[in-house]
Amino acid sequence: MARRSNTAQAEPTTDATTEEAAVETPTTEPTEAPTEAKAEEVPVDLTGFQAAVNEALTETDSSTGEVPVASADKVNQAYRALDGLKPKNAARAWLDQAMKDAISVDKDIMRARALVDLKEGLSAGSGGGGTKAPADPTQAFVNKVASLRIAQTLVEGTVPEGVNEDWSAKVEELLTEVTGQIDSFAAFQASDDADAEEPEVSPVVRQAFKLAQGRGGGGGSRVSGGPRRDIEKHLVQVFENVEAGGFLTIAEIAKAQSTEYGDDRPSAGAVSARLFPKGKEPYSANGIEAVNEEGKSRGARKTA
Repeated sequence: MARRSNTAQAEPTTDATTEEAAVETPTTEPTEAPTEAKAEEVPVDLTGFQAAVNEALTETDSSTGEVPVASADKVNQAYRALDGLKPKNAARAWLDQAMKDAISVDKDIMRARALVDLKEGLSAGSGGGGTKAPADPTQAFVNKVASLRIAQTLVEGTVPEGVNEDWSAKVEELLTEVTGQIDSFAAFQASDDADAEEPEVSPVVRQAFKLAQGRGGGGGSRVSGGPRRDIEKHLVQVFENVEAGGFLTIAEIAKAQSTEYGDDRPSAGAVSARLFPKGKEPYSANGIEAVNEEGKSRGARKTA
């Protein structure tokens, strides 16, 4: 007979840790890891830049929108003082809005033109790279003509209250009246003679030349840019191969080639202004004398 085992079958036991794990414990919602508090965005301070712009506008020629070079430089200095791309973009955006307000709200085209010039003149400064490539002269000229035509359209499209309906006809009358003054003033502008006297012309003609010259021009100043040439040297060189007694018209002198002007040519106005300076005796030097005979074209003759 088989012996009965005295060993009782052991009850299954559980590890204490297992029991604890088995006990349902309250759970808590996962919490986000603490993040750094976002720094408050500091508003862009354009006070200094805006002050420079407003000061430049007070010094702008109200009849042409021309900003003095010194004033424009101050605006550019204030622009360069802005630290970073964001404030510089904000400055440009502020100028854009000011320009729109000048056109649509204030109806002040010349103020708008001044603001455009100020914006176009903004520069962040030298980046330390190589020499900047020269701008395309054709594109620059196209831009200039287009901006002037846009300005004309804006002016004619915002006729102030109280202006008579026949204003357009009066414009044509005035243009006819000052046409003769344009050539004389153009000759003075093109002349290299430091002693040439400025002709008396209508303020309208002066304003037109200022607009055509852009921001660099001033009242009565000559056209800037390009090499400085001596019209008298051109005269002497042109008459070097002319026999004594030989006569050349102003147009012929202007078209003749000289080493002084190279591939360029002086304007007929510049030649005329040098031969016949206003308020002075006609030119007579270097074996050349100015000639103005009645019924004939003006010019110069070689006397020796």
